[in-house]
Amino acid sequence: MSEKVTKMKDAKLVTSLIIPIAILVVVLAVASSAAYASSGNVGLAAWNKSTNDFTSATYNISVRAGTSDVLKVDANSSYANKPGVLILDLTNVAFSGGQFDIYLSTDGYSSLSSGDKVVVSGLSVSDLNSPNKSITVSSDLYPNGKVTVEIGTVSGHKIVQLPAPFYVPGALYYFKIFDGSTTSVAVTTAKLQILPSVTISPTSGSTGTSVAVEGAAWIPSGQGGIVNVTVWSGTSIRYTKQLSPDANGQFKMTFTAPDEGKLAIPPNAGPAVVYPLKVEAWNGTTAASSSDYDYSVNFQETGRAFKYIETKNPDGSALANTGIGSFGSGTQTLNAKVGGEVFVNGTNFNVAGSIKVYWDYDKSTSFQVTPKDVFLNTTSGYFYAKFLVPETVKGAHLVAITDGSWSWNFTLNVQTSLVIEPGSAAPGATMTLKGYAFDYPAKVNVTFYGTKVDGNNETVLLAKNIATDSYGRFVVTAGLPEAAYGGNHTIRAYNDTAGTFVTTTMNIVPKIEVAKTKLAQGDKVTVNVWGWPVGTESISAPNLPNVTQGETSKPITVAWDNSITAVTDMTVSNNTGTASFDIVAVGTPGLHYVTVYDNTGALRAGPIAINVTGSTTEGSKIKSDLSALSKKVDELSLSVSTLSDSVSALKSDVAALKGDVAGVSSSLVTVKGTIAALRSAVDTLGSTVGTLKATVGSLGGTVSGLGGKVDAVSSKVDAVSTSVSGLTGKVSSLDSKVTSLSSDVASVKQSAALIGNLSNLVLATIVVAIIVLILEIVVLVRR
Repeated sequence: MSEKVTKMKDAKLVTSLIIPIAILVVVLAVASSAAYASSGNVGLAAWNKSTNDFTSATYNISVRAGTSDVLKVDANSSYANKPGVLILDLTNVAFSGGQFDIYLSTDGYSSLSSGDKVVVSGLSVSDLNSPNKSITVSSDLYPNGKVTVEIGTVSGHKIVQLPAPFYVPGALYYFKIFDGSTTSVAVTTAKLQILPSVTISPTSGSTGTSVAVEGAAWIPSGQGGIVNVTVWSGTSIRYTKQLSPDANGQFKMTFTAPDEGKLAIPPNAGPAVVYPLKVEAWNGTTAASSSDYDYSVNFQETGRAFKYIETKNPDGSALANTGIGSFGSGTQTLNAKVGGEVFVNGTNFNVAGSIKVYWDYDKSTSFQVTPKDVFLNTTSGYFYAKFLVPETVKGAHLVAITDGSWSWNFTLNVQTSLVIEPGSAAPGATMTLKGYAFDYPAKVNVTFYGTKVDGNNETVLLAKNIATDSYGRFVVTAGLPEAAYGGNHTIRAYNDTAGTFVTTTMNIVPKIEVAKTKLAQGDKVTVNVWGWPVGTESISAPNLPNVTQGETSKPITVAWDNSITAVTDMTVSNNTGTASFDIVAVGTPGLHYVTVYDNTGALRAGPIAINVTGSTTEGSKIKSDLSALSKKVDELSLSVSTLSDSVSALKSDVAALKGDVAGVSSSLVTVKGTIAALRSAVDTLGSTVGTLKATVGSLGGTVSGLGGKVDAVSSKVDAVSTSVSGLTGKVSSLDSKVTSLSSDVASVKQSAALIGNLSNLVLATIVVAIIVLILEIVVLVRR
């Protein structure tokens, strides 16, 4: 019977051991298998954005480096006629993380290899489930270190649309989707074939722009690869160079955008014409098919254009302008005058050139004009230039703006002109008359209009029968009439034989004169005024425009040393602008000044210095008065000094008294505080004595009761001593058990270290299994 019981116990023991052991085996098996962060198939496809059609690749898909357009699907070159871009279809990929990276690999293993390259990183899984959007991310595999991708759901497909990497050798590649540092990855089954391509920077610009060319995915020179780069303008070669790609199939070079200016003539006020230059690269060996290894991109060269042209009169007033627009070469004609300024600007001129201005560019007598100001932007090709119209014959003149390689032209129609120097003078002054672009040979007369305001337009012939030179020029000096009222006056130069005439204006300003500038005190002198404004009138003469000349009449104010001596209201009754005033020389000997103002206080003429001579007693009287005043000042100064000393002494006494009062006040406060403290101490002492008396009275009874309590405490101490002896044995037994438990804990800790790579769930399960096993053993042993 005992043997049977023993076998039954053994069977239960075995069964009890099997259950937890089985749990451990299952848990360890789960822990030893890898957790997939991303799994499933990654598809490669061509996406037609306009129709949302997807063409999936079974074997491979061909795209040029750095581009998105799909050329072939499963080696089918006919697909090149379909507009599709490269996408990764992640619809069947399962993620465990919130972000993922895309890798490019030459192997299709479901793990990252040492040679795998990051295409883009940090993409959001949640973006795959949202509407499609574009984002720009950093990547070392693309030009400028950035790439724009699209991510989202399109027609039920979770996609990432991106161009093929640029900075990689030409080969067949897999894409891997990776979302954790210790997990496996999802991989494409179809492969990406990266074909050769080139990029240019910038992609557009002016003549002379430096264009950088980069090639990628070409056959390396070590494998016999040679690349020919040619720049075409239509069917004409503008530039060509042969290059050897490096070990990664890459190359770099630059070229200068050639000048296509002779073609770029935009319509009047239209946009500048753009001309494409084809930059073509092709494999120079027979190692690869020409269709895959022949690729081109276009550089858009913008033709030159004028944006604004303006001409001015010699006095700076505007003569003519074209407004703002785009103007082609030879499309503009403007009027101009010799000595007038011309301003012209334009865009897309040769950034590598320099701006120069040529006159009569279509003639053998062409010459360069030195601009007043000139500028050329060496990045955009914007320019401007300012120059003066040279002395030349009247009629049309072709102006050329050159930029080192080409010229852009417009026409200036030079008109007859008359220049008066100076443009403003007093009556009787000498002036210089300069005529330009008159007929040749010719005789020219010059007339001054307006000697008095009466509507009759009295004239003065300033110059007669002046001969012009072969340029139609003349120069002559003449004096202005003395009787000419103030303000603007018309001057006309004309050739009666040819009927050519031109007018200009000059400004008559007032002047004053005196017969003598040295006077004795009390002498009288007459001040004469010429050219004062006394009104306006309109010119009415053959071939003259209806222009107003003169200036509104204003009163005259005559001043001696800024003291008003006379005021006269000038009217048209004095229509020649002349007036006279008598003034008396007064004041101390020396210089005094005569000036003339108008009613607004503006100085119109003068000052004229008058030297007054003679003697005066005023100086002695002033000296005596100043001496007396000085004495009074000294006396006042002494009184002020004495008063200052007294005030200082009083101030010191007040300060000392203030200090004494402050000291007494402080002492009184201290005494008051001491008395209050003393009273409080006496009250406290009385209270303490009463309390002490009561305490002594009750102390006798307390001492009597204390003796009995001491006997009771002694008995309890004996009982506690006995209990402590028993407790000591139990503590010894407990210490032995704690030692054993500590050993078990150390063993468990060592086991936990061996399985530290398991997850927290696995570790918790193992601990539960161990506890169950121990409990089963304990129960069986007790049975």
